[in-house]
Amino acid sequence: WETLLLMNKMGTQLSSTLAICTILFTITAFTPPASSSPPEPPVKCTSHNTNCTVTNSYGNFTSDRSVCRAGSVAYPATEAELISVVANGTRARRKMKVTTRFSHSMPKLVCPDGTDGLLISTDKLDRILEIDPVGLTVTVQSGVLTGQLYDALARAGLALAHTPYLRALTVGGMISTHAHGSTFMAKGGAPSDYVVGVTIVSPGRKEEGYVKVRQLTEEDEELDAARVSLGVLGVISKITLKVEPLFKRSISFRKRSDTDLAHRAISFGRKHEFADISWYPYQHRAVYRNDDRVPLEVPGDGAYDFFPMRRALSSSSISSRATGNNFTGYPIIGYHHKLQASGSCFFSPEDNLKTSCSWDPRIDGAFFHQTTFTISLPLVAGFIRDVQRLVAKNPKSVCAVDEYNGILVRFHKGSTAYLGKTEDAVGFDFSYYRSRDPLAPRLHEDAMEEIEQMALFRYNATPHWAKNRRVAFEGVISKYGDGGARFLRVREDYDPLGLFSSEWTDYVLGLGGDGPGQLGSGCALDGLCVCREDLHCAPEKGYFCRPGRVYKAARFDTIHTGPNQTVTHPTWLSSSTRFVCGLVPSWPNSDWPRKKGNRRENKDNEKMSPILRRTKIPPTFIPQLLRFASRSIKSFRFPGEPLDSSSITYGVHVFQCPDARGIVAKLSDCIASRGGNILGADVFVPENKEVFYSRSEFIFDHVKWPRAQMEEDFMELSRSFNATRSVVRVPDLDPKYKIAILASKQEHCLTDMLHGWQDGKLPVDIVCVIRLSFETFIHC
Repeated sequence: WETLLLMNKMGTQLSSTLAICTILFTITAFTPPASSSPPEPPVKCTSHNTNCTVTNSYGNFTSDRSVCRAGSVAYPATEAELISVVANGTRARRKMKVTTRFSHSMPKLVCPDGTDGLLISTDKLDRILEIDPVGLTVTVQSGVLTGQLYDALARAGLALAHTPYLRALTVGGMISTHAHGSTFMAKGGAPSDYVVGVTIVSPGRKEEGYVKVRQLTEEDEELDAARVSLGVLGVISKITLKVEPLFKRSISFRKRSDTDLAHRAISFGRKHEFADISWYPYQHRAVYRNDDRVPLEVPGDGAYDFFPMRRALSSSSISSRATGNNFTGYPIIGYHHKLQASGSCFFSPEDNLKTSCSWDPRIDGAFFHQTTFTISLPLVAGFIRDVQRLVAKNPKSVCAVDEYNGILVRFHKGSTAYLGKTEDAVGFDFSYYRSRDPLAPRLHEDAMEEIEQMALFRYNATPHWAKNRRVAFEGVISKYGDGGARFLRVREDYDPLGLFSSEWTDYVLGLGGDGPGQLGSGCALDGLCVCREDLHCAPEKGYFCRPGRVYKAARFDTIHTGPNQTVTHPTWLSSSTRFVCGLVPSWPNSDWPRKKGNRRENKDNEKMSPILRRTKIPPTFIPQLLRFASRSIKSFRFPGEPLDSSSITYGVHVFQCPDARGIVAKLSDCIASRGGNILGADVFVPENKEVFYSRSEFIFDHVKWPRAQMEEDFMELSRSFNATRSVVRVPDLDPKYKIAILASKQEHCLTDMLHGWQDGKLPVDIVCVIRLSFETFIHC
């Protein structure tokens, strides 16, 4: 809650104490309006809309890390052009998929099968067709962005009351994936449930011209299939939504202990129309958002821009410091369209990547998993208490959740859409660090997996269609009961050839397809499977397949790990048993479940985290150390070589010399001639200065290109260009400097640095972190 941009222009008189708090709040939380490089288009083609690749706004799918390819992309701007595109694709029996302006879906919903598929972008279907203030409806093309819609409605004195929190979604994508806000009131928080008309263009028979256009209204039962379609029914051309007169809202926040969260959550959601809760389980606190509508006459013109959705400095991927905003305390009063959603980093003018969205792949920004699911009301309290029990057993295991803005708790009403919410429910949404190496385990991976599996398999949660890792969709269609069956019948009628389906959508809809049942080495680390044996984790790095600390759904056998030592090991009984990848330290300090009678020999070691026990750091350093595991980059490889090739090594070369022609070519040739491969290169020549700067990251075989020979090769290159600086570092081979970090109380820079160190990007050993205040971060 301390990272919300909430500006109030009420001019309320404040006490001196509140004024001081406001100044501190403003310094740490606000940024002024500024430019920012928007994300790149998700579709890139090598030759005039052919030979294309497609990704999402984050540059990587959570269902797997493959690159999705397509033969071509079309950009229809009118319904007539869209009809022609679908007809031609159907005639050629090409696989087709719809993609949007920013492509926010984390799973592979935009990927057609094979490499010759057709992408249909709604980027140019971006017109608001009609606003009806009498009938209280708005009709738009499917590519209209939510922010564009909110502002246009506000100018007409209208509002779409319940929507997602992001202004950069398209209306078509928003309803197709059942994106939502938070409310138990009216028809709920998902715009899908306010759809009163849809025009959808689907494949047709030959006698129909290979295309069929359906105009659905509330009188058509099939509208409940089109409201949440996952893109498998065809391309949505137009959407009509029910709206209401514009109103204002009043927002305030209250922080309290989470001890009674299980009891209070649902009643709080029923009390406030736009309520949500930010839950920080490691800190044992919850921040309640009191958010209700007020009359237009109430003074105030507040605005909302959620901190992670604002611009970030590309050099450090953090938000810039702010000055000058007129924050006057709670409650914040403002117009609905200014408070409901945020996302300024998507819409600012291009600034050559000086700033960007914090997750932009071009700046090597934030890289994360996002797990989002809903649990039916009778089961919510049990789930919250189970998470609290997990925290009690190992508090440090969830500290990373707090660092990523905690767990967002939202409230949902049951939907009539076949693939919408099946009943009133509470949603839980949290993000956490994802390693860029798919075979590298994350710190406290077991805790995140246990929360995920506990929700999905013990509490029968339904995942958000546009978020989550692959494992979340295991058997998901069965959770929709008769609604799922009805949707599949409509799909068969609209697209009997399955041209708008793919292996991914077939999997999530229970029709076969490529799913997480494909087990392999390390598959559980990135959410491709639920581990069944140690091989699915990272046993060579100390991560083994074990039952959860709270969610135990299997019996155990014992195996020997040393003289007179045993540890429990799961015996797989059926596919319903669930296990997590956990760091299992050396005996006897492990706090994982084990055979009865084996007690810990040193009670003091219970206070140490598994990562500390594994690295054998002296206990005297515990108050100053962060529990991050260092590791080297081992994931890079040459084409055709195995991932675990021990001779493949990562290097960095920094170069400075007088500017001249051919420097880049010579640098590339120096590396390539020795069998190396450049992963990335940055080149800079200042204006009006004839000085050349470069930084190159590359991989090489240190057996074929010995370190001494490399030094000699770069030295020769340096002499040929009269370089003033030529430095090469090989983190895996060169000595690492042991360093300590002196840190301030604010944690974002420190967190970014430690993640970079964990990923092997910093050629140092961080032995301790020292700062003036340890109350929140040292336990991580």
